[in-house]
Amino acid sequence: MSLYGYVFFLLFTLFHTTDHRIQQTSEIFRIEFNAGSRTYREQTIITADSIITIKENFKTDKRPVIKTATNTNLQWSALTSTLNNIKLTEINQLKSPGMKRAHDAASHGSIIITTKDGKFYSHTFDNTEPHEKLQPLMQQITSLRTD
Repeated sequence: MSLYGYVFFLLFTLFHTTDHRIQQTSEIFRIEFNAGSRTYREQTIITADSIITIKENFKTDKRPVIKTATNTNLQWSALTSTLNNIKLTEINQLKSPGMKRAHDAASHGSIIITTKDGKFYSHTFDNTEPHEKLQPLMQQITSLRTD
C-alpha cells in the first residue's frame, strides 16, 4: 500500500468512527435515571429540552413530588457527550460493580437510554454507582437533577 493509500485509509477510518459516535449520540431522545428501595422511589427523566424529577416516599400518604426544569442545549450536549466512547448496544452487557441491592444493602439504580426510533438500552447497579464507563454520565445526571 502506498503512503497516500495508507493515509487515506487512516483518515477514512478516523472520520467514519467519529461520525458513528456523533450520529449515535444525536439519536438519543431521552436519558432516565431510576433509584429505589421498598419505601422510596426517585426518577429523573432528561430530554433535550426538559428535566423532570419525581420523588416518592411510600412510608407517607403524601403525593409524589414532581419538579420540572428547562434543559439547555449546552447541558444536553454535555450529558450526551459522556456517551461518545460507549456503543449504546454495549450498555446492556456492562456488569454492575456491586450487587448489594440483591439483599437490601443498597437501593436499586438504573440508567435507561432511549433513542429516537424507540430502542432502549439499560444498565442496573447499586445506588448511584454504575459501571465505570457510565460514571461520567451518572455525574452529569446528578448535577442536572432538580432537588
